[in-house]
Amino acid sequence: LVESVFARDPHVRTPRTSVIVRDMIAEDALAAIDKLARPFVIKPNFSGSSAGLYVTSDASDAAQNALRLC
Repeated sequence: LVESVFARDPHVRTPRTSVIVRDMIAEDALAAIDKLARPFVIKPNFSGSSAGLYVTSDASDAAQNALRLC
């Protein structure tokens, strides 16, 4: 959503993102997350607030928590 709203304005910077889905294997989740900048901010896709928000600098920890929140 953020990318679609701000895609037209090159002056608005947004972080790179990755979506981790329930049926993704741990190695694929880790590979996707490891391409992103640290710290990793993990947020469940089912809530509009900061409920369930998790921040870590460890890619393996981020992947585990992302898969747990799916």
